Amino acid sequence: MGFAITVLPIGYFHEIGHKVICETYGGTAKVGPPTNTGIDAICLNSKSDVRLMRFFGGFFGTIGALSPLVVYTRFKTKPFYKGFLIACLGQAVAEFPKSFLEAFYYDFYASETGGILFLALTLVGWVGFFLILGRKKALSSTSDI
Repeated sequence: MGFAITVLPIGYFHEIGHKVICETYGGTAKVGPPTNTGIDAICLNSKSDVRLMRFFGGFFGTIGALSPLVVYTRFKTKPFYKGFLIACLGQAVAEFPKSFLEAFYYDFYASETGGILFLALTLVGWVGFFLILGRKKALSSTSDI
């Protein structure tokens, strides 16, 4: 459930990263609604470096995925928070390499193979953080036996 809730917001963070650089360099940008190919940012008339603009998508996506850590101490005891945090951290595992691959190896990033890689990274990150953060603490009463 946490994964499904986080996909679109983190996707929008990613596209807003492109938009910020585009508009910083005098262009106009629009972030479109989700389609069958994902969420897209369209940049027109920008004088920005294309690599910089591509890099900032993954960079902002990573920031968005890590943002639940800001409220960790306040929500760590809430039952919903751990699943939400695990889902976000799993997506951060894929967003971070996206920043570099989109900037320097765009053809691979935009390929079907790249999409499969990012999905695999997300799932591996999700399962890994689930195993790390989802474990129950051992009961202290077992030492009394």
